[in-house]
Amino acid sequence: STSLHANTLLPSYPGGSHTCIKLDFGGKDLKNKSSDSLYVLHTVRKEWNKPSIQGLLPAPRHSHAACVIGTTMYIFGGQFNGYYFNDVCSFDMKSRKYP
Repeated sequence: STSLHANTLLPSYPGGSHTCIKLDFGGKDLKNKSSDSLYVLHTVRKEWNKPSIQGLLPAPRHSHAACVIGTTMYIFGGQFNGYYFNDVCSFDMKSRKYP
């Protein structure tokens, strides 16, 4: 996997014995192109990681909605080059697989 140092200051939480995870999927890159990249932020190490994943990636998209339930991230809708998606994709964080 690829690691990037987080450029933002992250809040510290009392206790120090837990880890907060942030996922980032899709959006637009620096060239304004839709992306299908998935990154995970490890808040203790303050690093973005691009994990190796299995399965068929969802189509590149931006302006989508996403939520996490348990160990699964669900992605709904979004758009790509004027096409509007009306689909739901899921990513299991434990197995690192798209179904």
